[in-house]
Amino acid sequence: MQALYGLKQAEKSDFHLSVDYISEFFAPDLNSMEPRPPQELRDNKNLATELFRKSFTEDKPDLFQHPDEIRKAVNEAIVLYENRIRKDQKHYKKVMLGEIDKIYENYILSLLFLVDLFDYSSDYETEEKGKYLKQSDFPQCGNFIRNTLYQKLKKDEDLEISRVKCNLHWERELVKRTFRSILKADDEFKAYLLYDNPDFEEDRKILVYTAKNCIFKNESLQAFFEERDFNWVENQSIVKSLVVKTLKSAEADTKKILIDISGNWEEDRQFFEDLYQETIERDKELDSYMEGKAKNWEMERIAMTDNIILKMAMAEMITCPAIPVKVSINEYIELSKLYSTPKSKQFVNGMLDSLSQELIAKGIIRKSGRGLIDNK
Repeated sequence: MQALYGLKQAEKSDFHLSVDYISEFFAPDLNSMEPRPPQELRDNKNLATELFRKSFTEDKPDLFQHPDEIRKAVNEAIVLYENRIRKDQKHYKKVMLGEIDKIYENYILSLLFLVDLFDYSSDYETEEKGKYLKQSDFPQCGNFIRNTLYQKLKKDEDLEISRVKCNLHWERELVKRTFRSILKADDEFKAYLLYDNPDFEEDRKILVYTAKNCIFKNESLQAFFEERDFNWVENQSIVKSLVVKTLKSAEADTKKILIDISGNWEEDRQFFEDLYQETIERDKELDSYMEGKAKNWEMERIAMTDNIILKMAMAEMITCPAIPVKVSINEYIELSKLYSTPKSKQFVNGMLDSLSQELIAKGIIRKSGRGLIDNK
């Protein structure tokens, strides 16, 4: 949805840039020995601009009825606009997939922070031992250093490969500050250090606790993630869920620790790409369906976010036979509640309910398998 919203904004800019191109096309040539009359240039510019605008309506003009200069300016402006649109479509698709990849990178970074934090506990002992006369005042970090799950993370090949591949690392000072200012004084941490040979469940519990409190409640780390991920406010819950699920699902004999973002990540990623592309390619078709249903509404008056949500929903219902219609409608109603206007929920609900019934009756929406559930 964000990618399509960005693309729509870019299309407006591309359109205005093409209009500017026409203005430049008919700008006076200051180096010419025989300057053309300014009024003639203005008239040609206005005519070419009008013809360019009409080229994107149902009432397309016949350019061959106009002088070669006018036709050339309009055609070049159209080619310029279409080339920019294609470039922007590729760009926002790349950005969309990059944002998805960033979720996984943040997941890896969170696990690496845990490893670095536990690593530092060993350095902390070395740094502090000489400063204390009373060893009772000094927390012995042996349990932390020997933590079985931490050791499995530290030695995990997939985690190391991801770290190197994505060039991910933490500044030592941030790790050190987190340990000293947050973890060292924490009661759960101090209680764990006193355990006599903690078992795997106790090792797991302290890792989950540390992740929740030293990463996802740590203001410094939250600021770091917000800086590298524009959508961190939304993505934080996903990353946290991945980290906690990773730690809770690991077993003492687990060989593979890392998990995928979803159960079938490659299939889901393909779904994102296909839905993005289908919504773009079916834009005019989807507009025609909406125009017939948006009574008392001019298409220009529909909030852009609502417009995009409706088109995505229709594209999904038409091209994904295994997804029930009601599932699609409910998902996009939720999107409208989160990202659009206060009245969008009712508008999107009403439009999609009416549109889906009509498109099913016409055979445009066809479901099969699981997609037939709750469609009656």
